[in-house]
Amino acid sequence: MRWLRPISTFRRRLCQTRQGRWVWRGLVVIALLYILADFLAQDKPLLAQYQGKVYAPVALEYLVDWGWRSWPDGLARLDWHTAEVDWAAWPLIPYDARYQDVENASVSPFESQQLSHWSNRHWLGTDELGRDLLAALIHAVRIDITVGLLAMMLAGILGLLLGSAAGFWGDHKWRLSRASVVGAVIGLWPAWFYGFSVRQWTLQQALQSHVFAFLGHLLLSLLLFSALWLGCIFLFRWLAKGSWWRQPVSIPLDLVVSRLIEVTVSIPVLFLILLILSLTQEGSLLWVMLVIGFTRWTGIARLVRGELLRIRQLDYLAAGESMGFRERYLLLQHALPNAMGPVSIALAFGIANAILIEGFLSFIGLGLPPDVPTWGSLLNLGRENVHDWWLALFPGLALFATVTLFNLLGASLQEGKSR
Repeated sequence: MRWLRPISTFRRRLCQTRQGRWVWRGLVVIALLYILADFLAQDKPLLAQYQGKVYAPVALEYLVDWGWRSWPDGLARLDWHTAEVDWAAWPLIPYDARYQDVENASVSPFESQQLSHWSNRHWLGTDELGRDLLAALIHAVRIDITVGLLAMMLAGILGLLLGSAAGFWGDHKWRLSRASVVGAVIGLWPAWFYGFSVRQWTLQQALQSHVFAFLGHLLLSLLLFSALWLGCIFLFRWLAKGSWWRQPVSIPLDLVVSRLIEVTVSIPVLFLILLILSLTQEGSLLWVMLVIGFTRWTGIARLVRGELLRIRQLDYLAAGESMGFRERYLLLQHALPNAMGPVSIALAFGIANAILIEGFLSFIGLGLPPDVPTWGSLLNLGRENVHDWWLALFPGLALFATVTLFNLLGASLQEGKSR
């Protein structure tokens, strides 16, 4: 299948070395935990017969979160652990990150536990509220990986757009009408307001219900932002009747982008993140991703700009221009793909850095809400309960292993590029 070809190409490039093969196995494990978290750790059975009817509560919860189905009467708040079911097939870990087993609160992995069956054991212990640590670690994979991927996706998009524009067009080749420039500047506010500010509560509720629901609502917000911003640009171009508005203006892209990079780099990133998050609502994943993305794009923009300044002087681009190909076609089809090698390496290192930043923010209480499991918030629980050593050890190991994995991914890609 065509959509699998990029994955296959990436796997062949990565598995050229022994280190790369181990990194690929680690990525497969992370991907499986990300996709199957609800089927591995959940306080609902995978399949159960209750009052003479067979239900699939975990799968049904997905449909409810997306609004495709509703819970049957009496099942929305049913505690499946205490309900009298005819039979049930449970996940490997019969708890989710929020389920509270008060009879086994603050128990270590090696203490005796009050259990109805050995399969209900808390294998990595519980916190002071009786929440299973292993279930929280598995569900935290989704949150931390989502933050790292989406934050660096934003940083990558900004870096590619600004870096490619600065390196390919320079200071004198990009020309827009004055109406388009004014529309682009004015259109940013309504696009941001209706795309993200108005929908901030919806995005936060979607995150608390399910991470996949959050991704769907985030995609809708991005589509609204793009549609409103482009609509404002075309509206100003349509309303502009005078010759002054239609007169083209040369945009010094390289100068503007270079100065913007210098200003962003000169600001202490950590203090900027702390300042912005302290002024916003507590526990917004959207703000965490935006702050990380808007502070990590400069390195990618520098790489893309430098590569395109080199590629712009090559003969095949001059030949394409002489044959009448448009500059946008040459940029998207020939120049930019040849500059993606260093960008992929920077993104791999950036994901590790973004996960580490999110862990630090959650550790100091400026990240996500306390009821949303992340490795940083679990480490914070270990700090507050110094005698519960398992609350600090296992989340710390998970954070260390994931950050190390993505750093090794960047190193493997860099080594494969040099071969």
